[in-house]
Amino acid sequence: MIVVDTNVLAYFFEGKDFAGEIVSQNEIAISSVSYVEILSNKKLTSKHREIVEEFLQTLFINQTNHLICETAIKFSLTYNIKTADALIAATAKFLNVPFVTADEKLHKIKEIEIIKIYSPK
Repeated sequence: MIVVDTNVLAYFFEGKDFAGEIVSQNEIAISSVSYVEILSNKKLTSKHREIVEEFLQTLFINQTNHLICETAIKFSLTYNIKTADALIAATAKFLNVPFVTADEKLHKIKEIEIIKIYSPK
C-alpha cells in the first residue's frame, strides 16, 4: 500500500502514463483531504465529478484522526508546509506506508518514506 498525494491523482485523471502506472501497480490509499481537494475542482463537470467520485470509492480513503492531526501539526511547523499537505503526508506516517508526491516541498519530510515523482513540464 502507498499513500498518493492529490497531485498524483490529478495527473492520473489527466491521463499521464506515469500516474497510471503508479495507480495500477499499487494498492492506493488517500487522505480524506485529497478526496475533498480532487472533488472540489471547479473545472470538473457534474458527469466527470461523478466518474471521479466512483473511482475514488475504489481506493482506501483514510479519515483524519487525532494522531494524524498531531503529526500534521509537527510537519507543518517543522517543514513550513501548508496544513492540507501536512495532513496528507501525516496520513502516510499514520499508515506507515510510502508517500508518493510530485510536490518538492514535501520531499524534505524525513519521518516518512517519500517516493519522489516529478511533474511533467
